[in-house]
Amino acid sequence: MKSIKTKMMAYFLAPILVAFLIIGIVIPLNVSKTVNNLNNSLTTNIVEARAAEIGKYIDGYSQLVKFWSETNGIKSADLATIKPYIETRQAGLKSDVAMIIYSDLNGDYITSLGGSGSISDREYFIELTKNNKEATVSDPVQSKSTGQNTFIIASIVKNDKGEKTGIVAASISLNIFNTAVSDIK
Repeated sequence: MKSIKTKMMAYFLAPILVAFLIIGIVIPLNVSKTVNNLNNSLTTNIVEARAAEIGKYIDGYSQLVKFWSETNGIKSADLATIKPYIETRQAGLKSDVAMIIYSDLNGDYITSLGGSGSISDREYFIELTKNNKEATVSDPVQSKSTGQNTFIIASIVKNDKGEKTGIVAASISLNIFNTAVSDIK
């Protein structure tokens, strides 16, 4: 027969062991859930902050391209004036801007690096010339002049009479996005 002491210990220890077992399961689950929620929240905040930085970055270049489209050197639609204008600005561009592009309404372009060709098949060109948009930011494209992966920020160019004469654009290296994404830890 078991002693009273043993029975009391069994009655006393059994609920304590069950309570410890429940606590041992519930607390880690709650801690894990809380940590995961906190981690997800912090990650979301970081991604949103990086997205806002990239948005401001693109807005800044959109403003610059719009400024270029309104300068007399570009508005003239005279390639003899435009070519030296964009070439002299190349040296002052930030390293993430590969080049300045000017295109007439047929898609024939020149760049600040001396390149030339046709962009009439590019979506951003079609949006500006055929779909009556004033400005656009392209999806990533491979540059026809440099072969680099870039995206284009482009604006329509109008003369003093308000008539479309071409487009001006900045070719931006996608490396800026690689840097922004790699900084997210």
